[in-house]
Amino acid sequence: MAIPFTFSVCKPIFPRPFQYANNALALQRSDFVLRRTRSSSFCGSSQHGGFGKQPRLVRERTPSELQQKNDNSIFRLAKLACGMHYFCGTRARLFTSTNREGTHVIRTTLVVVLAVATICQAQPLRRITRPVPPPVVVLRPAEFVPMPSNSEFRAVMPRPEVAAKKDVVVYWCEVTLNAIKAEKTPPPIAARNLAVVHIAIYDAANAVDRKYEPFRFDERVPPGASVEAAVSAAAYRTLVNIYPRQIPAFNDALRAVLTPLPRSPRTSAGIAVGETIAKKVLEWREKDGDLVRTNYTTRDALGHWKPTPPDYRPPLLPEWTKVRPFALRNMESLHPPPPPKLDSDEFVAAFREVKELGGKTSRKRTEEQAQIATFWADGEGTVTPPGHWNRIATTISKALRLSTLENARLFAMLNVAMADAAIACWDCKFKFDFWRPVTAIRDAAKLNRSELDSDPNWEPLLTTPPFPAYTSGHSTFSGAAAAVLAAFLGSDQFRFYSDSEALPGVLRKYSSFSAAAEEAGMSRIYGGIHWSFDNKEGLKGGKKIGEYVSQNYFKPLE
Repeated sequence: MAIPFTFSVCKPIFPRPFQYANNALALQRSDFVLRRTRSSSFCGSSQHGGFGKQPRLVRERTPSELQQKNDNSIFRLAKLACGMHYFCGTRARLFTSTNREGTHVIRTTLVVVLAVATICQAQPLRRITRPVPPPVVVLRPAEFVPMPSNSEFRAVMPRPEVAAKKDVVVYWCEVTLNAIKAEKTPPPIAARNLAVVHIAIYDAANAVDRKYEPFRFDERVPPGASVEAAVSAAAYRTLVNIYPRQIPAFNDALRAVLTPLPRSPRTSAGIAVGETIAKKVLEWREKDGDLVRTNYTTRDALGHWKPTPPDYRPPLLPEWTKVRPFALRNMESLHPPPPPKLDSDEFVAAFREVKELGGKTSRKRTEEQAQIATFWADGEGTVTPPGHWNRIATTISKALRLSTLENARLFAMLNVAMADAAIACWDCKFKFDFWRPVTAIRDAAKLNRSELDSDPNWEPLLTTPPFPAYTSGHSTFSGAAAAVLAAFLGSDQFRFYSDSEALPGVLRKYSSFSAAAEEAGMSRIYGGIHWSFDNKEGLKGGKKIGEYVSQNYFKPLE
């Protein structure tokens, strides 16, 4: 017999600077019901939120059972009416000579009961949800959750028919990237969020089809559980905690995946394991340092970073150096040597290179180099550099026709490496505090070196990001991603195309992952915002991280 079930989500575990609903989510469309339940409304008492009881698979009555319930209700009312009729007839005789008022009350009660029974026979009882503390909320498909939302924050999700044609892991990756764009998530946070989502997806999918070592958590799953349901539940629960303003869009995405699935114990079991794994991942990362914010004092000295034109914004995420890594154990071992001294030949060569190639009005930069700078920009309001590499991974997945579990492994490995690459890179940036080209070129006269031509009006092709230069984030992300993709395929050599949000319709072709990573690193020099040594050391550090993750995690079971 088909068993309908309730899919509910507790309140987000990550605190946010605005109030949002803490009632549970559940999806109602034909076979799926979205409701707020006693166990999920109060999800813990910790300061930062938490989870209470585990979601239960709620058995709902079939249409035949509901009709039987209605018939039984009518029968009970009729039986009650007959009983009251007997009672009233007996008691009326007793009250006739002593208490006519009592007889009148009983006869009135009999009339009311018989009237109710007659109405029920004329119109069968309908299925309703009764308010109990806390009140049950049955949400219609058009109004899933009353969340503080604005159209500007709602990402556009793929249509249901589009979702049905995609692998479920690739689909939820796209949903996550849409949220990153809608919320204008900075690259380090985007990398972390992608890692959280894809770790939950991987451990849930691997629990259903156990072929690899779990990254963090393992669960016992009934045979035949739906991997699509497990992946969707894991992705959905993590995303609504990370991006609560995007819940309406996530509801649409969830409906697109779950609606085609059958009502069955397999689907219910898949949802249960996905929710359980996601809960554990969220609790594991609850206090990893991503929400800590600190003040950073700039140093007014040559060679040190200071806010850059045109906006002179404060440094972005200086506290990211304290975020707990996902896989790395010794961050210090990955640190590069310090940047070259200002009087060194290496610095002079890098100075001249970026000044000639990266200027806004440069005549030595070729059209292709300018295209490369824009192609890899991945600035604010885009999927960011980590998202760009996720889209490259999507291209690889489609070309190789990977299974759901293989996709889960690929995207988890990729995003864990890039999340740790972000932490390592930001650690270098704020440890060495090295200035950006625009600052150095405008202040070069203060260095008293004839080889360095100062230009107080020099502008880079791209807008300089608000944080120190050494090492390059693009290079570190790209080095890690290229190493993971090469390890996953067993070879760095792979021909593929990549597109860009900044240049719609433009495709660039690569013969290897390392070639794409090197181009991504050089794009920052062509854009005038990084030094050559930023790129060189970033690629090296990122590659070490990617190799470490791929060699020590996600290994096949023996």
